[in-house]
Amino acid sequence: MTLSDAAGQIRSHHAVAVLGAGLSASQYPMTANLAPLVWMALDADPLTRAKVAAQVGSSDTKAKSIVGNEGSALATAWREIEASKARWVFQKAFVDLDLEREPTAAHFALARLIRAQVLKYVISYNWDTALERAYEQLYGVPIPLDILVKPHGDANHPDIPWVLPHEDGIVPSPVKEHLAQMASSHPRAFMIVGYSGADQLVVRELVEPYEESWPVVRIGPSFTGPETVTGTADEVLPKLVTELQLDSGLRHWRNVTFFRQRGRYFQDLWMSEFQATSDPAVSVSAFDVSGVMSTGRSSSLPLWNTAPARTRATRCGALTARQRVCAASISL
Repeated sequence: MTLSDAAGQIRSHHAVAVLGAGLSASQYPMTANLAPLVWMALDADPLTRAKVAAQVGSSDTKAKSIVGNEGSALATAWREIEASKARWVFQKAFVDLDLEREPTAAHFALARLIRAQVLKYVISYNWDTALERAYEQLYGVPIPLDILVKPHGDANHPDIPWVLPHEDGIVPSPVKEHLAQMASSHPRAFMIVGYSGADQLVVRELVEPYEESWPVVRIGPSFTGPETVTGTADEVLPKLVTELQLDSGLRHWRNVTFFRQRGRYFQDLWMSEFQATSDPAVSVSAFDVSGVMSTGRSSSLPLWNTAPARTRATRCGALTARQRVCAASISL
């Protein structure tokens, strides 16, 4: 399948996407590379580590020595972590790792497909929040709630148990029902991005039914076949966006970043460029409001206490509660 063929299917039918670990492989550890987080979790939970050591016939030393990087000992560790304190240590460690990583070209490309309303539904089997942050950085608002589902867990919700690598995958009933409702209307292009198909339940209940009846666009470096675009997600998805001739919507905008609190993700807002002058009184014409803005740091409140009218800077919607909290916690 050529890139033009893939774009033609998506343009004609719009798309549903299934996302796997290969999407984020350039920034995040794959399953085989998660062992150091497992060691950390076990060392923080000596009782669970002792159980693992007993089961694998090892002395109770540091988890790295007990578990190693692969094989049956690591599988045992995953099973014991599932129902222990170590699970929460593992999930928190991944959240912290997620905080350090930035979205890639693939995440930004998917965000643009969603915004252009050609990508209608996304089922992500990744824990990371890179796609959500890419969308917020581009458009200043959260990704629509009805677009993205994450059946295996979400780094935005570390207090809810995730599906760990040793567990069977799941396809929740609401996902099946939503897809069935979409299918009753008309076929969609079925995008499979970075998903290896290793989980047989997910393949049987999600992938195969729609592979049999919808056009497929499979993206990955090792995928082959007539409905495949070979290459990494970072290579293929930006080219696909270009082929679809989507307007970037980013001209004349600049990025202003507010550092998020630990455990929350960076809130990146985009606002219109304005030209600062040497006069301390600056007309903020880009926002279609007027006021006085100090050229230095200030802890004073703004000169108005009502929300400005929606303008170019807020044309995607009002700030969310999370964005208002972030903005209020700093002084400019």
